[in-house]
Amino acid sequence: MRFIYFYSDIYEFYHNHLQETLRDHFELVPIKIYDISTNSLGHTFFNGVSIKIELIIQSIEENMNTDIVFTDATIFINSKNASELESYIQQYNTQNIDMCFADNLGKDEYNIGFIFIRCNEKTLMFFKRVLDELNAKKGWDQAIINRHLRNSDTSGSCVNVSVPIKVSKFDHRIHCGWSFNPSYKESFFVFKSFISHKNDKIVNFNQRINIFFQAGLINETQYNNIII
Repeated sequence: MRFIYFYSDIYEFYHNHLQETLRDHFELVPIKIYDISTNSLGHTFFNGVSIKIELIIQSIEENMNTDIVFTDATIFINSKNASELESYIQQYNTQNIDMCFADNLGKDEYNIGFIFIRCNEKTLMFFKRVLDELNAKKGWDQAIINRHLRNSDTSGSCVNVSVPIKVSKFDHRIHCGWSFNPSYKESFFVFKSFISHKNDKIVNFNQRINIFFQAGLINETQYNNIII
């Protein structure tokens, strides 16, 4: 399965981390982009920044009729469980699900930092509609996607498209949060940390590394070598 992620120069640490932990288990497809300027609202993807959605559309078109994982680079992989990650994701493939998202735990919404996507006309049309709205309203990509996904029936099928899309969420093993839940330390596959976005790329980078260190995911030597 192709594991597609995008990163820029400041996130070289994450690029190396993903390569080291996942190269034996996935076909990794890194996409290097120019740094995105943080805006006055303190969040990279507010105000209609559309690069992520454009890359998702491109990835679906290039991998039509196959399944992919599309993620942010800024995630931490549990190296001890990396060999089991693909089979874990494939469970959702056997359930005929079109898209599966990380769960924004405690927020009752979908996190678009880690997505399983079945590349078909339905998912392509979904993200094209998201892109159209993003360009028109200059909003936040995740908020727009969640608004589309909330328009769903009780079976979990998104009905905001001509042909319903079946969507789901990963369980806690794809873990998102402001801090790391220590009870997941042995079982998690992927951790994506929330941060308070500042208008400074280095501050934002260091916030995430601090969270990894405080959670015991990296040791002091690694922390000192990574922190900017």
